[in-house]
Formats: sequence, structure tokens, C-alpha cells
Amino acid sequence: MDEPSTGLYPSSSRNNLWNVVKEAKRSRAVVLTTHSMEEAEVLCDRLGIFVDGDFQCLGNPKELKARYGGAFIFTMATSPSANKIDHLSGTQKFELPKQEVNSRVTSAMDVMDMSEM
Repeated sequence: MDEPSTGLYPSSSRNNLWNVVKEAKRSRAVVLTTHSMEEAEVLCDRLGIFVDGDFQCLGNPKELKARYGGAFIFTMATSPSANKIDHLSGTQKFELPKQEVNSRVTSAMDVMDMSEM
């Protein structure tokens, strides 16, 4: 299945699909591609992760989270003349489950400190 829940809203539609997949995997192997870690955790017993087309690792969701989880990396490139970033076009809003954000600044710019949020 190639990203079966992409575009399904509301979450009840997605959950209904997930129930169908869970039932199907009782009696057969199901191969699923997804960009959603939530979906992978709910539906998959084993995960194979690819980055830029190269196989990186294989394991169950708990093993992989214990080995590789815990940090988010956000990389941003700016022009040499940039001294302030008001917004980033083409990005999506996302929430971080951690209480703090650590940053490494490689050039002078205003940085939002999210550690007190």
C-alpha cells in the first residue's frame, strides 16, 4: 500500500482505514509506505527506513525510537546577507513534543528561543 491514509480527513476516516489494514495483516503480509511515523507505529510490526533511496535501518517501532529517537533536526540555509528571518515560505507548521529546542547558529541572525514555551 502506497501511503494509504494520505489526504484522509477527518481522523475518523484514517482510523477506519487503519482498522481495515490491521484486520488484513492478521492473515497476510502487508507492505506499506508512509511518511507518517504515527501511522507506521500504529500499523507496522517492523519498519525499514530509507533516506534518499538508501536503506538505513530495520526494526520494530520501539527499537528504532530507542536507538534513533529523541531529537529533531531542522536545517535551514540562508543567504549571506540574511540577518533576520520573519517567516519561511514553503514550510509547514509542526509541533515538537519536547519542552525545549536546542539550536546551533552558524551565522548571525535573530533566533526564536522556544525553551520557555
